This record gives sequence, structure tokens and C-alpha cells, in this order.
Amino acid sequence: GWNMQYLDSYRAYSSTASPVSRANTILSQGSAVIPSQTYHDVSGRYRFGETQGFAGGLLKNVELQLAVQNVLNTRPHTLAVTIPNGLGSAFARGGDARMQRYSLSIKKNFE
Repeated sequence: GWNMQYLDSYRAYSSTASPVSRANTILSQGSAVIPSQTYHDVSGRYRFGETQGFAGGLLKNVELQLAVQNVLNTRPHTLAVTIPNGLGSAFARGGDARMQRYSLSIKKNFE
């Protein structure tokens, strides 16, 4: 399977921000717009049949699923944010700091 997530671009400041706040945000961020981003995930599944086969049927009715999230290892955009002691940073809306990651699930049906 394949999953794609598209996150559209958006302004770095809120629509209710004052002109001074907008100017400060643009100066800190370096841009008025946070660019769009796209993330891709893939997954695959294999189901062993009901034959005895390997290890006396140990894998009989076993399903394995492997998934890779953020296949292209896309780094989320970083936002400049105001914190009590000055400027800090955060990840853009929808961004995931974990970057590329893997998951494996094993399921066995006992009948």
C-alpha cells in the first residue's frame, strides 16, 4: 500500500495579527509563507497459508505487515516562535519530528 499526505502552504502569521506582529513574524521566519509539504508512506503484508511447512506449522496462519512512514525522510519545516526568553523553534503544522520510521506487526490466527 501507499499513502501520501499533502499539507498545503499557509501564512506564518494569523489573520488577526497586527501589522507590527506580522512584520516581526516575517522577519523572524524569513518568509510570510510556510511552504507546502508532502509525505509518503508505504506498507506491505504477507500472509502464510494453512500448510504445515516451516517449523511444523509455526508460521501457519501468520500475517506479517511492514510499514515505512515518511519513506523519503522529509524533514518538517521549522517555525520561528516567540518564547518568554526570546525566539525558539517548533515544527510546522502536520510535520513530524520523528522523520522516517518503521513498524512491523505480526498476527497469528489460532483456529
